[in-house]
Amino acid sequence: MTRTRTEIACSTQFFSSLLKGATVIDGLGHAPVSNAVVVIEGEKIKSLGGKETSYPSGATVIDLSGKFVIPGLVDDHVHYQPWLGELFLNHGVTSIFVPGNPNYETPEREASYRADARSPRIFSTAGRLPVTPTMTHEQVDETVREWLAKKPDYASLSVYNERSALVYQWAAEAVHEAGLMVFGHTENAPGSIDAGEDAVEHLWGFAEALMTPEELNGFRSGKYLHWGLFLKESARRDQMIEDAVRRGIYLNPTLVYELGSQSPVAQKHEEIRI
Repeated sequence: MTRTRTEIACSTQFFSSLLKGATVIDGLGHAPVSNAVVVIEGEKIKSLGGKETSYPSGATVIDLSGKFVIPGLVDDHVHYQPWLGELFLNHGVTSIFVPGNPNYETPEREASYRADARSPRIFSTAGRLPVTPTMTHEQVDETVREWLAKKPDYASLSVYNERSALVYQWAAEAVHEAGLMVFGHTENAPGSIDAGEDAVEHLWGFAEALMTPEELNGFRSGKYLHWGLFLKESARRDQMIEDAVRRGIYLNPTLVYELGSQSPVAQKHEEIRI
């Protein structure tokens, strides 16, 4: 009986296993390897090569002819619940980032790293960093120290805007000193990037930066339902994103969520509201 990719990845009953005959895409930019041989010892891949690659004579051979093998996929924005584990694994997602809600404390994350875990590996913020615009620099540093005791994998700060800009910068500096990255929501992506954000969650972080002062006031006062209407100025939007990428910033655009507001139906809702 042919075993599934998930079963292969999680099995520990064979010391040496061999995936044979598939086309392997390594995710590093190299050319695909046809009729590949992947040698697995215990829980680790020992070697990868063409059909002439040597392997232990006693290895369990799993024929994957006609199939493709790729590295596990990473979903870096998941509001995860335990019942989703099999769903992610069956679609090739082997690692996820959870920005909070729920927090996923250290024991829960460590359990997901086991080879027999029926879930993707969980990387978590251990809860959003609770910094507020009224804090002093010392209070921000103390809050970060307390949060670091929870052993987070990365940071998710409160939404960036002009009210929180200075506190955001202090928190980002402290997080970077601890060797971690800053993810999060922002009302002004160019500003939050300058303040230390490493990964922008959602394309809408660039929307307010594209608005005129009048549009921004209207949006904040509830005149418009959705920021996506202001992402249509493609030249300026793309330039902002290119500038961010050039600086080593990551963007998780969530395009369906963002660009759905540009449909004709969404425009009718805006017209009704106005």
